[in-house]
Amino acid sequence: MRRGAVSECCSLLSPWLTALPLPCSKTVVCRQKVMELQPQVEGLLQQMSVSERMVRSLQERRQKELWNLLKVACSKVRSPLSGSPEGGAPSQLVSPGRSLSRTLPDETRCSDDSLLVIEESKTFESRLQSLVQETLEEQERDSKVLQQWDWLYEEGELSRLESQESL
Repeated sequence: MRRGAVSECCSLLSPWLTALPLPCSKTVVCRQKVMELQPQVEGLLQQMSVSERMVRSLQERRQKELWNLLKVACSKVRSPLSGSPEGGAPSQLVSPGRSLSRTLPDETRCSDDSLLVIEESKTFESRLQSLVQETLEEQERDSKVLQQWDWLYEEGELSRLESQESL
């Protein structure tokens, strides 16, 4: 009786045991693919972190420059002759290495400073635009990497997932 139970158990489990290697091999292949892609993903995450910090820094600098331009514009509106609302000397918006103690009138100095700040703002704007463009290109590359996972899904599963995403 023992022998009959064992053979019956084997015959019941036989289809399941023959189907078991397919999911296991698929799991092994998936694990290998994950291990291959992990360094790329980590590298992309680091690049995104660096880009994010750089964008934040450029935004802060641009905000400071815009604030300084606003101060200059307000001082021109309040007191066009003196260059500042208090009637004193205009605020210095240039780097410490540059001297404003020339023989130019106050209005010319403010105009030069404003032009300098505007030029720097344009430079930062172009840098920001290039960073945004690089980020978009990285996202496009990332989506291509994600498309490499399509081989995991059978046609039915893939179309089912795509239809769920479109909802």
